Amino acid sequence: METIKKTHQEKTWKSFFSNILGTTLPFILSLLPILFLKEYRYILSFFDDGQFLIFGAGLFTSSYFLYNENQISIRKKWDKFLNGFCFWALIICSASYAIIYCLKILNVQFTIDLILIRIVSIVLFLFAVFAVFRSIYLDFLKEYPEVDVKAENLKQVDNILDQLNKLQDENN
Repeated sequence: METIKKTHQEKTWKSFFSNILGTTLPFILSLLPILFLKEYRYILSFFDDGQFLIFGAGLFTSSYFLYNENQISIRKKWDKFLNGFCFWALIICSASYAIIYCLKILNVQFTIDLILIRIVSIVLFLFAVFAVFRSIYLDFLKEYPEVDVKAENLKQVDNILDQLNKLQDENN
């Protein structure tokens, strides 16, 4: 049993890190020239432009899918909350990014404080990171409903007998 638990944890962490790395790789690669050129002020532009909202939306999409695929495994309060929250967080991230993008295209001056955008981006991204970890954990847990094989077989036998009785009644 300990080996199964260890394997489960290893798979969860591997999948989690590959998800996070795959989602944030554009940010990580963009940091290289920023750091090389020592233009640190551009790091905040990732938040100001709403790019972390896109990263969060990607992670919430994965979480939402995995939670829906593993409904039977959802037992903890956090998972129940995140199961419902992922969809709405995905909508919030996407709509927020769309608004920021449209305002930039139209050259409309922001009436929303950039600090608020940064805080919302970071909070939603951190929730997304936690949600993707929990959803991956549940996905590898794969709890299946318990099935009473004997009861199911009896139901099937009863169904067959009912069908045979109907056929017999039709023939008489």
